[in-house]
Amino acid sequence: MNSGSLKAYYDTHQKQFRFLAGAAKTLIGHPFTYVRFLNQIGHEPIIATKGRNLFLRSRYLYPNVFVYMRHIYSVDGFLGLFRGGGYCVAVGVVSSEVQSAMEYVMKRKSSENPTKQLQDAVVVFGKNLLNETAVHTITIIITQPLHVFACRCMAQFVGGEVIYSNPITAILETLKNEGLFGFFSGLFPRLLADIISLSMVRVFTFCLERFIAPDDNSTDMMVPHMSSLGGSMFASTLTYPFLVVSSVMTINGSRLAAARGISRPSYEGIVYTSWIHCYTHLSKNSELKRGSSLFFREAATPPLSKIQ
Repeated sequence: MNSGSLKAYYDTHQKQFRFLAGAAKTLIGHPFTYVRFLNQIGHEPIIATKGRNLFLRSRYLYPNVFVYMRHIYSVDGFLGLFRGGGYCVAVGVVSSEVQSAMEYVMKRKSSENPTKQLQDAVVVFGKNLLNETAVHTITIIITQPLHVFACRCMAQFVGGEVIYSNPITAILETLKNEGLFGFFSGLFPRLLADIISLSMVRVFTFCLERFIAPDDNSTDMMVPHMSSLGGSMFASTLTYPFLVVSSVMTINGSRLAAARGISRPSYEGIVYTSWIHCYTHLSKNSELKRGSSLFFREAATPPLSKIQ
């Protein structure tokens, strides 16, 4: 098969290739996503020990991501590292399809050749940002039920339940105990984090391209990438607490052991009445950064006893 035939074959099956590539990317990174989620909801099965952080200060540190993975492997085996992965792939597929459809309907135009007039450029930028925000908002709302099931499926590791492993039983369980609102648990903080992050990245990129390096043709290709990367890093740091709150709220109110806080004695029995209640409580305990680091993971408080 020559290069022309290969290209024709790829063009014909481009959508299938994109799907497979997206699914593979999601599954390869899922063990890290899984560990981070368990960190975010506060499940630490291995006691923190005295060690030194990145700045060589003595602190109580939880084990790094690979030690945590080894613990999951010892309990659930290799496939256990991919608990909830099917839901995460489904979220990615649905998100991609919804975004493509929404962008087609809105006929959003990118500003690859922006106008020289600042006022016109701001208007175009504002319209593009509003359209992009609408696309992200609708996408997140549509995929939230799948996201909730993914989170609850992963949270089953804490108590060994199997309710959310099957989509049918997951739907019935959610309807029976929480009603329709249960499908959208943790929606608002997740939506808030996404919109704030998107807006910050777009504004940062726009300002950098317009005012910092507006006429330097040699950096035309580098500026968008570097500005987007810098904006993303800053925005992710700022919005991360909302993601922690969203993760906690996705399981809040369910019958899962993880939602009852059995692995955290000081949290046992706590049911948050709203995401603001959750944010305030976690902030008071300095736990809004749970899971933000894969290494040098500092414990907010010294361990009281070993959690089995």
